[in-house]
Amino acid sequence: MDKISSNLLKPSLVEKDANMELRKCSWTANLPKVDLLIRTGSWNDPHLSADFLTFLIGDVQLSFPDVFWPDFSKEKLFKIISAYSKTERRFGK
Repeated sequence: MDKISSNLLKPSLVEKDANMELRKCSWTANLPKVDLLIRTGSWNDPHLSADFLTFLIGDVQLSFPDVFWPDFSKEKLFKIISAYSKTERRFGK
């Protein structure tokens, strides 16, 4: 904390390091980074993420389809993946 307050260390670097440390300790540590998260909603909140692994999805492309899980089809999955493959990743820039 002293390094941050004396401007020797940028807070964004601390956040990045903290995310990397959290990732090392998680059950997903050996999995590749997530590129696309498809989150079907619930009847009362179509964009509910319920803090779903928030420290792992900072740079993730999010997709909130207009259907609920029981109605989510292969066709919808392929459509979302196709749209994702055509996007340019900017990572917050």
